[in-house]
Amino acid sequence: VRTYSKSFKDSLWLSYVLLAGVAGGLVMAVSCASTVLYQVFVWLIGDPSSTQSAFHFQNSSNFAGAAMVGFITWWYHHAVLDEERVAVRTEVQRIYEYLIAGIGLAAAAGGIGVLLTALAAGLTSSTTLVGGSGSSNTLIAAGTLLIIGGPVWWIFWRRIQTATQESLVAEHGSATRRIYLFLLFGVGGLAGVVALLVGVFFFFDDVFKGNFGIATFYRARFTISILLTAFSVAGSHWMVYRQE
Repeated sequence: VRTYSKSFKDSLWLSYVLLAGVAGGLVMAVSCASTVLYQVFVWLIGDPSSTQSAFHFQNSSNFAGAAMVGFITWWYHHAVLDEERVAVRTEVQRIYEYLIAGIGLAAAAGGIGVLLTALAAGLTSSTTLVGGSGSSNTLIAAGTLLIIGGPVWWIFWRRIQTATQESLVAEHGSATRRIYLFLLFGVGGLAGVVALLVGVFFFFDDVFKGNFGIATFYRARFTISILLTAFSVAGSHWMVYRQE
């Protein structure tokens, strides 16, 4: 690591720092910190699987350690990139900011998806929502992802938008920005179309079997939540691109 940090900053070097160091470290930190926070919230206000704290938190130390390692990995590679920062905003800086914003958005979108799943299941009067957990645990899972991912996305997306307002031509013409917007539009649209196809299949399957009813919507709760979340993400980023 010490030797390579002083080597020539070519495309391979940047790919390692951005993908393995920044993205890999941040994904590890966000996912593991979310797991620890979820376990704490379930113990305090949710429906824990055991009344013994030692049993409930038996894996928390592993996730907490992994979250710390992920944070340190992200922080170190962030510091390495900062050493190369110049006064003029570069494409590398844009890639860094859009990469983190995308990770935060993915976590927040996951939280919204879980929340919509809980809402859809609740409207069908079901007591079991996700994976056998109670409704309180499902809402806690959604809230945890939103608490972790939401601020990460908001901070970096706001930084991106501020830079865009200061230099419209340069930012709107950036290949990184266009790839980011098109990627989220494409992935979100594809996920929404797949969810729509699955939901339509559930609909006709129950209709032809004579089982259409509230149970059909409960069966399609995951596809409904994915459909709404994916189309929201895809639509919002397509509107941003259209306005530019």
